[in-house]
Amino acid sequence: MTVECNIKKRYVFSEETGKSTDYSSVFEGQDVLLGRKVAIKRIEYKKAKNGQQMAENEVKALAKAGDVTNSVPCIIDTWKDETFFYIVMQWLDGETLKDKQGIPDRRFLDFMINLTDVLIRLQGERLTHRDIKPENIIITRENRLYLIDFNISLSMPNLNEGTPLYRAPEMYEGNNSTDRRKVDVWGIGMLLYHHCTGKGLVYGRDYGKDFWEEGRKWSFLELDESINKKWANLITKCLEYDPLRRIDLRALKKGLIDLK
Repeated sequence: MTVECNIKKRYVFSEETGKSTDYSSVFEGQDVLLGRKVAIKRIEYKKAKNGQQMAENEVKALAKAGDVTNSVPCIIDTWKDETFFYIVMQWLDGETLKDKQGIPDRRFLDFMINLTDVLIRLQGERLTHRDIKPENIIITRENRLYLIDFNISLSMPNLNEGTPLYRAPEMYEGNNSTDRRKVDVWGIGMLLYHHCTGKGLVYGRDYGKDFWEEGRKWSFLELDESINKKWANLITKCLEYDPLRRIDLRALKKGLIDLK
């Protein structure tokens, strides 16, 4: 079914092209006025807690990020009706990092260095992404990296924000920390670990508050001996449980360059 989705009937999309999460879907659409392909994010803002505020925050975060980097999609238009909030964005012709599993180490490190550069620029604007994961990283046909989905970047810290397997310990329920400055470093650490092993680390099974309280040493060489020692050392620094002891983005970038 084709939908004409604003009062001017400028944008159209097919329901069949949608990729959905809990409260939102992203469609391949068409800007009829300019004859170009666009991405249309449709958010059911009334179903989510503070849904309209989150949608507006995503637009603000994307606009703020776009002022300092061209590695995020450009916003073209926004509006809302009684049911949905719409964000029209630049169409990115490519695949997610999840679709590119198994790429060579050197190419993967290039992408991680590029991602870290983007996050350093965002940090200069006091902006963190907070949901670094393979599905939120687009690699275009020209091998350009784009970071997408800024829906929680400007939200107040809450319980269990982000995505399991990639969220930092301070984002889990029961942690009193509201500091989110190094959660993106943790996310990249998880990307590195997944690249090396093909699997993720589970909070409460592989790591958690009790893990450190019992005095056990956090060592990836013990968890998975297949990981190269230099990679394991950098991953361990990224996945430091205490954010005050976790490395920062600039140190992470240097570590990534050294791995090449």
